[in-house]
Amino acid sequence: MSIGEETVDENESRTRRIQDDRMIGAAVGITMTRYGMSYADASVLLENLAARHRRSVLDLARTITTSRWPTAESFDWARDGSPVGRLEHTADESAAGRLLDLLIETPDLNDLLGAAADLAVESLPGCDYASITVIRDGAPATVASSDERAAKIDELQYNHGQGPCLQAARTDQVVQVPDLSSTTWDLPWKDAAAAIGIHSALALPIASDADIAAALNLFSTRPGAWPASTQAMGEELALYIGSAITLAYRRNLA
Repeated sequence: MSIGEETVDENESRTRRIQDDRMIGAAVGITMTRYGMSYADASVLLENLAARHRRSVLDLARTITTSRWPTAESFDWARDGSPVGRLEHTADESAAGRLLDLLIETPDLNDLLGAAADLAVESLPGCDYASITVIRDGAPATVASSDERAAKIDELQYNHGQGPCLQAARTDQVVQVPDLSSTTWDLPWKDAAAAIGIHSALALPIASDADIAAALNLFSTRPGAWPASTQAMGEELALYIGSAITLAYRRNLA
């Protein structure tokens, strides 16, 4: 390499570092503005979020300053209701960027969780309704739902003391019911679910540092609506919801 080539490479490297620093600075600035944090506190928050989700701070900064979460319209559908054709498109876009945007932009926890439930319906292939269950002091409650039908099914599960949302929250395990009509589970509420058009359910545990148990509940009007790709995207979304809950409790917004 000649001296001239080395100088060009050094200049390009310096330019990239400056651009990366500006990207991180923009993300810190958004966090400072939305939450009234100091620069140091906002920087620590981003570092903790990045570590929690095994991402670099720079990657997280890109997500915060852009929106890359795919919509359900990005997918084609097979006759059985499963998404096909464009799933490879989600490989580098499933970082739940829009929920992170909401985390930064929405200081009220209730508004944030409501927006997260709506985002699940909009973004997760096969999901027609969504809700979030939180168990505090042994008592379950639906803290957000995209539709009253989701909240109704949650309430039926609470009344009977069993169901995917309760099991996921209590055991920290994913619970999938591909077809309510043919499941071997004893679910006294499944006829009521069928009556309002719900035929499959997927419950994803939400992990947070707060002293609660929680689950993201997904419902579909189609049987067999939960391919591995949808479950993976839902689990990632649940991770970010957990971060939002943790942040809100730490800032006394709950």
